[in-house]
Amino acid sequence: MKNVLNKSFLGLKLWYFLLFWVIALIGLILGSIFDLKLSTSIATQGTPFGMFFESWGSVIVTFVGPIGAGIAGKGLIRKGNRPWLIALGILVGVVVVGAVFYFNYKDLKGSDVTNGYGYTVSNVMAAVLAIAINVWLYFLGFVLADDDNISPYRLAVLGLAVVLTFGIFQGALNVFKILAGRPRYRFLAWADNAYSTDDFRAWWQFSIGHKLDNGGNSDALKSFPSGHTGGIAAFIVVPLILSAVKGTSDKELVKHISIFVVLALTITTAFARIVNGAHFLSDVSFGAILATLCAFLVALIADKVVKKFPEVNLAKPDSNQ
Repeated sequence: MKNVLNKSFLGLKLWYFLLFWVIALIGLILGSIFDLKLSTSIATQGTPFGMFFESWGSVIVTFVGPIGAGIAGKGLIRKGNRPWLIALGILVGVVVVGAVFYFNYKDLKGSDVTNGYGYTVSNVMAAVLAIAINVWLYFLGFVLADDDNISPYRLAVLGLAVVLTFGIFQGALNVFKILAGRPRYRFLAWADNAYSTDDFRAWWQFSIGHKLDNGGNSDALKSFPSGHTGGIAAFIVVPLILSAVKGTSDKELVKHISIFVVLALTITTAFARIVNGAHFLSDVSFGAILATLCAFLVALIADKVVKKFPEVNLAKPDSNQ
């Protein structure tokens, strides 16, 4: 049993995923029964705790993406003698940093969500912050990538696995949000909304095209699943980053500790989202399951690719490194 739990996929242990899945599954089961009662008990409008994770939380969930792009770029570009690989490395960085900048910029300058809590900055300041954060994170991954002990091929795979995890999760997240169309608690229970808890629907009661005429607020029907919680849970790929960073590739204890830190942050984010009336317990639980499932599938496939071509070195094709 111990050997099975320690089975590794590109450096991610199976028990990492099982730990998240068991906790999230318990939350999903409890949420199926107590969603509305729990939110009614603990949700409080406009608390600083909830506002922080609502506003800055949406920026924090993207942090790992540019770092992964930097690692992948280092692997593709480092000492490369194939122009198309260098071009691909640059393209990965531009696409990832550009996409994350777009989302961060929208969140930083204020949105349907954050405006309601008084959190906004000017358009110029939002752009400056978004550029500074994402460019710095990209170069952090690029500079810290261990180009002395890890082949460019493996660096590229590790970095791309991180990027793909977040990309696939965001795609799946939006599909579920559209299919579910579940009203957020705050649009059902708090003042200035024309709806009551009678409009509450369980997480499995999908309603494509369901509408709440809440002044055209596009955020009203995005309760299921939780993107903030899932985005943080996707940080389960942090050990992949640590595997690529100088001086940490052999420190398993550091990787294990990082998983518990990610789990604690995921639970904290999930609680904050419920407190702020943005999500129900089942929303945050399913978001965590979805994100870690995406990470698992990407790691599983990437692991098979690495094992199939263990000696391939993209940047130096004549090397047996």
